[in-house]
Amino acid sequence: MTNITCPRCGWSMPTTPGFPEPRICPACASPLDPEATTAPGGHAVPPPEDRGSLWRMLGEDGVVYGPVTRGELDQWFREGRISARCQLAVSPSGPWMPAAQVYPQLAGGTAPTTPSPWPPSPPEFQREWWVALLLATLPPLTGLCGLHRFYTGHIAIGIIQLLTFGGCGIWQLIDIILLVSGGIRDVDGNPLV
Repeated sequence: MTNITCPRCGWSMPTTPGFPEPRICPACASPLDPEATTAPGGHAVPPPEDRGSLWRMLGEDGVVYGPVTRGELDQWFREGRISARCQLAVSPSGPWMPAAQVYPQLAGGTAPTTPSPWPPSPPEFQREWWVALLLATLPPLTGLCGLHRFYTGHIAIGIIQLLTFGGCGIWQLIDIILLVSGGIRDVDGNPLV
């Protein structure tokens, strides 16, 4: 009895007399016959990264990370977690290869770039002091106190001011003075612009 060994992932299986030898590796779907370029049924054998193979990375710290899909591995590369000193493997037993063999950009010394997200993220919301001042001065005439606190993100204080008519108008007046002097910040601690 002989063994068939996959040249790509190292998978090994004993052959059984009377049964045909497998032509495709069941572990990584690579051709077991070096001349074979098609899978049974006449379909071309795709490269392993297109079939959802699981990858492992031997980091600079000597720790093996993974298994992860090729998409996750590409994300690690974009995040800068893979360097030229890392080793990559498609199967648990290897063969290990330099990361620059999979990502040629590492060999040239160019740093990976993170692509800009699509769709682009909206600009960060900045609250303006004049809007808060307008919400603090106009609505008390109609009995709606505390709207400026809702605008700045202080929801609990806004509800209390709404229910107490701005602390009988005193709290509302103090907030107007604080808004003019720049003493009120938004819920994240940022000053109003």
